[in-house]
Amino acid sequence: MGVVLGLLAAGSGSSSISTTSILAAPAGSSGGTGSVGSSGGAGSAAPKFAFAGPAIASSTGVIVSLSCEGAAGTACSGREQLTTVEKLVGSKVSGLSARKKKSRSKRVVVAEATFTLAAGYTHTIGPPLNATGERLLKRFGNLPVTLTITLLNTNPPTAIKTKATIKQKHKPRKHR
Repeated sequence: MGVVLGLLAAGSGSSSISTTSILAAPAGSSGGTGSVGSSGGAGSAAPKFAFAGPAIASSTGVIVSLSCEGAAGTACSGREQLTTVEKLVGSKVSGLSARKKKSRSKRVVVAEATFTLAAGYTHTIGPPLNATGERLLKRFGNLPVTLTITLLNTNPPTAIKTKATIKQKHKPRKHR
């Protein structure tokens, strides 16, 4: 039993997908709020997941604790994705919020991770920002993101969304 972490190159782009398989760390009491999954009928053993704590924005991404609830032997497979909306004037990024000039919007993925969590366990996941996310954070200082967590092993896949703002870590100034 343990945690397996790995990075997979996503095509020829600069983004990366972090895959996490969780098979350890038993869940404590998870509140009934924020749970997502299939309710199904009698005899349905579809798993569901719940937030085990609040989503926390750090300077490297958004960290969230998830717990999986379901029958023994089942698992929650899902995807965590952070997206933001770029405001473009022509082909140049003018900002991450509305501007007075005519602009068009483009949704971009700034972090993504997949996870598998065994029923009855909890784990904290937080994918690091990809190159696009790091570039936008460095340029604008704040990065407003939408966190989408999708449970993939239900039909249809269920998702929950929340918003957060990633703030750039300030470097201390040197005194002379």
